[in-house]
Amino acid sequence: MKINNADIEKKYFNFIFIKLNLNKKKIDNLSLIYLIGFILSITLCSILLFNSHNVFALSASNNFKIINIKKVKKSVINNKITSKIKGIGKTAVFKKPLNANENSGAEILNRIIKIRINKKYQLTENVSTNIKILSERGINKYSEVVVPYSLKYQRLKLNNAYTLLNGMFKIKPGKHAINIVSPNFAVNYPIYSDIKYFTISMPAVETGSILHYSYKITSFKPLIKNSVFDTVNFTRTIPVKHISLIIYYPVSMHLNIYLHNIKKSNCVHTIKIIKNKKYDVLHLSFSNLSALKKENYMPSLENYRKYISISSFNSWEKLSSRFYYLFKSAEVYNKNMVNYIHKINNNKVKNNKKNDVTATKHFNYGKNTINKKLKEISNLYYNFTKSFQYTGIGYGINGYKPAKAFKTFSDGYGDSKSLAALFITLLKIEHIKAYPVITTSLNTSDLNKHIINPMQFDSVIIAVIIANKTFYLFPDSSSVKAFKLPSSLAGRKALEILGHNKYKLVILPEENFKQNKKVYIFKGKINKNGGIRGKISYIYKGVYAKFERSGLKNMNNYKKLMKAGDFLYSFIPGANIKYFKYLHIKNVKKNVILKLKFSDKNYMQGSGNKFIFHLPLPINNSMMHLVLRNKRIYPLLIGYPFEHKAKITINLPNKFKLFYMPPLLNISNAAGKIFSKCADVYNDSNNKLVCTSEFISKSSRIKQKDYNTFRSLIREYLQYLKNYYIGLSGN
Repeated sequence: MKINNADIEKKYFNFIFIKLNLNKKKIDNLSLIYLIGFILSITLCSILLFNSHNVFALSASNNFKIINIKKVKKSVINNKITSKIKGIGKTAVFKKPLNANENSGAEILNRIIKIRINKKYQLTENVSTNIKILSERGINKYSEVVVPYSLKYQRLKLNNAYTLLNGMFKIKPGKHAINIVSPNFAVNYPIYSDIKYFTISMPAVETGSILHYSYKITSFKPLIKNSVFDTVNFTRTIPVKHISLIIYYPVSMHLNIYLHNIKKSNCVHTIKIIKNKKYDVLHLSFSNLSALKKENYMPSLENYRKYISISSFNSWEKLSSRFYYLFKSAEVYNKNMVNYIHKINNNKVKNNKKNDVTATKHFNYGKNTINKKLKEISNLYYNFTKSFQYTGIGYGINGYKPAKAFKTFSDGYGDSKSLAALFITLLKIEHIKAYPVITTSLNTSDLNKHIINPMQFDSVIIAVIIANKTFYLFPDSSSVKAFKLPSSLAGRKALEILGHNKYKLVILPEENFKQNKKVYIFKGKINKNGGIRGKISYIYKGVYAKFERSGLKNMNNYKKLMKAGDFLYSFIPGANIKYFKYLHIKNVKKNVILKLKFSDKNYMQGSGNKFIFHLPLPINNSMMHLVLRNKRIYPLLIGYPFEHKAKITINLPNKFKLFYMPPLLNISNAAGKIFSKCADVYNDSNNKLVCTSEFISKSSRIKQKDYNTFRSLIREYLQYLKNYYIGLSGN
């Protein structure tokens, strides 16, 4: 059957005027002109979109086509699913649905990256990307393009950007849609930060549209002098239909190249002559890469990506030596720094003949001497963390070159490497030898000894060697004790910079669950009318003290009261707070403690001589968030081992006895331990109920095979605390 478009338009035109006559509406000359224009536009669109053979229009993404094949049964033609449409005599052909997860919101149709490195170690990167929007989520997440770059080291040029609608209309962003802004984390310290975001607000973004943007970044100044390094990721958190990378570098340049989760056969190596110069050329190309799935409490996604690392450092000796001289050149002190040490120690600094304190003083180390030196270092450390603030927000940790120690000293702030260089210099004044240690945090991938690339590292700490024992210090924070490391660094691999061509790959000390502890202590009394009153001491140790300090340090007394009240009301809703206080918020040497005194007239349920009540014990429901999933794709990364302990002592009213107590709970396995026990203690003066409970997570990282065991521990422990009660009866 052939459909005549002219007849359709004629009938539609007549229908409009018949409808207008029935309604008896008058049309003036201006309205008639608008109406005729509207009808002509409909006619024009129909001519463009329809022809006498086809009824369906081509979509923007060409997911739908009409072919002139008659009497074709349901079949597959060229991997396209076809189906007969009745009454038309044509066969509609649909492309196979895209292999993309709709939850991703978008997919990368094509991404082309071309990198060229010259003999001056300058790197130029051309990037061209096409992203197809699949849902509202993709609109919200990808309609703004963000490209980070450094004003100090790089130049960025936008080549092209537009939104493609219906496969034919290109809409370019206006000049006000293209901006250079500071990242939100750099707002507080804009002077120190040289990193910027180049942003493009893409116009007319809708489901089915394609976003195209291409740009060129030139790294005209190497982050480390006479060196070059870069990392290119291929897999993303959205599907990738096609991605390719081409790297050109001089044949005389020897690069350390590492392929992560990529077979060597995927990398093609050739030699190409460009303008009479020979270049080694690496080419990698991938198609139909699935989106990387994400989970809560998972290791860094970088561990699971496909990526290539390139670096001009061919050995750890070369990289460590470069770091050694960068730090050595920064370890310069002045008179003000010497006076700072003098004030801390309250004695004169001993100078040698040349007034040079760079040489390490030799000690006959005994146990008492070691303790004395550790005490000196810890005293300096606590003064240091109060005097200097971590504010480093530089691109590539600001070029990997620490600021001069005297500059950081006068500024009063610095990033991790600058603070480390300053503290090492202050220790040098004290005749104590210290070394920088470059490491990776939980926010990045695990240190890979095959990747000799500075981009692996994101933190710098300090190593002090006394009597052949190594002690580590973390100068970036005022919430970590001396000779302790934050949970994000504990147990991580690191590179100790010992000297020229001297280094050591080490594993930093692991945390023990006893280092991160919550201890809940309750002492109180229950009266015969069902009321309760008592005192609570809640002790936060290790990472928990750090969490509490970060929240409390900027709170006024009213907010502190609200925080203490929220904690208490979570398990005693009717409590009346009579006294509260947070202790040692600013004293990092001590644990944070919450002191509470309260009463509740109607704590127990019952009447007469029989009552039941739950233990006045906080239930840490946040632990349930760790094990919400039935199964895990990745290991469960808690970040730190921990222990929760509680001891409850309740004086019972005279002539009252316990008729029911929870049963003993005692389970221990490779993942952890749970324990809870209650006992009644009778004597001549009074009767007491004494209950103790404990939850131990032995590791900061739970393997997939141990996850169900760990999950059952948490579930059973929390159910025990929530469901069991105490029964009390009087004579």
